Amino acid sequence: MAGEADFLSDLAATGSQAPAHPDEASFLADLAQAAQAAQTTQTAPAAQPDYSAKGWANFIANEGTRVGATAIAGVPLMAMNAGVAGRNILGDAYNKAVGNPATPDYELPGKTFEDILDAHTTAPQSLLGKAAEFLGTSVLSGKLPMPEVGNVPANFSPAAAKAASNLTGAQQQALAAGQKLGMRATPGQQLGSKPLQQLEAKLESQPWTSGPFHAIASTNGKVLGAQAAKAIGEDAPNVDATVMGRANDRMGNVFQNVRSADRIVQADPATTRGALEGIDSEFSGLLPNGMNVTAHPLVAQLQKLTDSGSINGLQLGQLSSKLGKAAYKQMSSGMGDRDLGQALYQVKDHVDDLLQSALSPEDSAEYGAARSQYRNLMLLLKPGVVNPSTGEVSGKALANALQRSDRTGFTLGKNQSDLYNAARFSQAFRPVVGDSGTATRAGSGIMPLLGSILGGLGGHMSGMGGVEGAGAGALAAPAAMNLASRAYLRGAAPVVRGAKAVPGLMGPLKQPLLMGGLLSAQ
Repeated sequence: MAGEADFLSDLAATGSQAPAHPDEASFLADLAQAAQAAQTTQTAPAAQPDYSAKGWANFIANEGTRVGATAIAGVPLMAMNAGVAGRNILGDAYNKAVGNPATPDYELPGKTFEDILDAHTTAPQSLLGKAAEFLGTSVLSGKLPMPEVGNVPANFSPAAAKAASNLTGAQQQALAAGQKLGMRATPGQQLGSKPLQQLEAKLESQPWTSGPFHAIASTNGKVLGAQAAKAIGEDAPNVDATVMGRANDRMGNVFQNVRSADRIVQADPATTRGALEGIDSEFSGLLPNGMNVTAHPLVAQLQKLTDSGSINGLQLGQLSSKLGKAAYKQMSSGMGDRDLGQALYQVKDHVDDLLQSALSPEDSAEYGAARSQYRNLMLLLKPGVVNPSTGEVSGKALANALQRSDRTGFTLGKNQSDLYNAARFSQAFRPVVGDSGTATRAGSGIMPLLGSILGGLGGHMSGMGGVEGAGAGALAAPAAMNLASRAYLRGAAPVVRGAKAVPGLMGPLKQPLLMGGLLSAQ
């Protein structure tokens, strides 16, 4: 202090007079040095921030390292801290119960990580700096991929396997098949828990907790879009108008090359008669006015061509196209007959089989793939299935279209292709509660308000300023909720499965868990 420096200076001046004793001279000389040191300390200029390019580069590197390392380690450290803390609590309880001396608690991994990070980087000192670093960590962690909790086996014990029985057998199969493709379900969906799914709908509707849930929906949409593109022979992330147009042109070239007048097909009339008799037998009594499928003009034309013993590819191609159009009209028109449409589709398949039988193995494989891809393309072109501008596929609309057009393959589960499995997953795990943005957002201001109050109090008590603390708290509280929602998505399902596997454990825990979840959703 200034008074202290003046006092020491006066004593130093006294030391310049003749001392009465040698020890006094030594003492006064030490005081003179102390006075000079005090004055130097007070007049030393305060360190100024380095705003040079090098200074900014060092600052960005330092903060980037801290934010990146904390974001990556954030949720895993939560789990490790919980485990070590639980071990400390149980250890203390055991020692007290058996009369053993108390043992030191293990240091939390989060504290060890923070010490190592502070030792190699510069930690922010101000409240605003700390809040900004926390907010940056939260935002970055929201962008990081999350491991799939469904990879945790549900059948690690018979009780745990029974805990997953809220899902039907079809849902469990859809979940397993979808996860193999990279699709993900929330813990509430994996467990078949309606209360958890309602809680998840609440979390999904609020800005600071919706990010991780949106990431799940986005991932599932991307997987479905990629599988739809694959089903029409395209390697693309979606099926927008460009992708579908490219696929249509490629298939058209394949059909045109195969359906040529120069390609002669040696048809066996007996084979065609046998195929048509089988179709007639399958739909006997179901067609309008008791008719047979062979009475249809296009089917009669097929019989006439095959009876000649020799047909060219152009004739078969034209007949196949007309049969497809006639079948579609019967299936889609209000005045049409669904059974007749299905019968005509089977006749069309026979015509295509005749044409494919005359091809080389390489051409046959290419033509067979194009036939399957074209059917899938026609499915995607149904109203409401695809948004041609964005390429997004509606899983619900796709599943409904498959259910109408392919009951055996989709509804009865005979077709296990990736496209069908992705559609089944989308149908099985839809949001349980629709969110109009009203009721679920009614409490959306609670967390920022609470964070602002606590931050203001903390800023005032720490001397950093109440206003600054309130602003930092209002930002940090929602960011903390984002991390909490990510932690929930990562670990809730296996934790609940494990708890349900312990007889008698879930009863007393139900109410605290439900109340904690509801409070965290505010």
